[in-house]
Amino acid sequence: MNTNDHAKKGMSTTYILGQLIGLIGLALCISILVTNIHDNLKQFDLTLDWSFLAQKSGFGITQKWLSHNSYHNNLNVLLVGIANTIVVSLLAIIVSTELGVIVALSSRSPNPLIRGTGRVYVHVFRNVPLLVQILFWYNIWVLRTPTVPNTWHAGLIALNNRGIYFPEIGASQEMLIGLMGVWVAHVLLLRLFQYRKIASYSIKRYQLLPVCTITTSAYLVLVIIALWLSNSLIPPEIGRFNVSGYHIYPEFIALFLGLSLYTGAYNAESIRGAILSVPVGQQEAAETLSMSPWQCFRQVILPQSVPGFIPPLTSHYVNCTKNSSLGLAVGYPEVFAIFAGTVLNQTGRAFEIIAIIMVVYAALSLVTIQSMNWVNTRQKKWVLGT
Repeated sequence: MNTNDHAKKGMSTTYILGQLIGLIGLALCISILVTNIHDNLKQFDLTLDWSFLAQKSGFGITQKWLSHNSYHNNLNVLLVGIANTIVVSLLAIIVSTELGVIVALSSRSPNPLIRGTGRVYVHVFRNVPLLVQILFWYNIWVLRTPTVPNTWHAGLIALNNRGIYFPEIGASQEMLIGLMGVWVAHVLLLRLFQYRKIASYSIKRYQLLPVCTITTSAYLVLVIIALWLSNSLIPPEIGRFNVSGYHIYPEFIALFLGLSLYTGAYNAESIRGAILSVPVGQQEAAETLSMSPWQCFRQVILPQSVPGFIPPLTSHYVNCTKNSSLGLAVGYPEVFAIFAGTVLNQTGRAFEIIAIIMVVYAALSLVTIQSMNWVNTRQKKWVLGT
């Protein structure tokens, strides 16, 4: 047996011992935690009881993406809160990423006005507390937009100090499911023919994500036009005290704007730092090959900078999801506000509810991290178009 074999055997033994010690330590920590919980509950004459999830909630929820009324149980309240958190967080992540890219690229602009505007945006929105920004946008919307009788109209959309109203869809549920099925089928076809031949003709390789984004946008436009021509879109109508239509409340708008602008400032700095980390010689070499500025950025700078900003963006996205709990300040019914607030006050099951909230946020964070890890492993193929 040579030296390398002894080293491998030693490393293997050390690795196994380390894993065993780690597992034993983890088991001890869990045992101590469970024992403390049991002793504390026994001290206050409390028992774990999860039956409150099946109890009738007794209250309605204004802004919701799932069906709910006062006759639904507390478990449905939890699901509605999770859906509200996911929707506002996901939209804020998408918009903040786009803002971050635009502001980061503005830092490379030779125009001092564009470059200065980007720097001012970063300094303002990164240094002002997020809660202050959310309250600012909420008060601006409620106090500075018109009242119901003076509602603004922009085509099929209405706007006033109670929020934004979109047209209701009068199509049947079967029709909506069919439209969704067509969209899913078109995505599968794009993926299927990405590297295939049609009628013996080779198709030039294309990147699935940008192509799918363009086709999805075109499909949505066609669907909206078709619904409008078939009178399936019911525009908002002003009543005596309210406006009909699908209602987006000011609480959602304020939280969405706050999260998007705040997270976008951090994203911009992370992306700008990754771009600046690419050696200047790379850009000079691209210019000597007569590449245009866009080709230089697309084929030289971007592939080398993407691995540098994906890890910090992952952290920003996780923080964005957790920061959505600040919606409690303006009354947005996210999971913490309605489940750890209203439901807890009604049932008094503090330990169970806080435990569920911790699991929910941990699960959302893990899903975000794993999704970004998958993006990190695929980014080379996406950037290079392979």
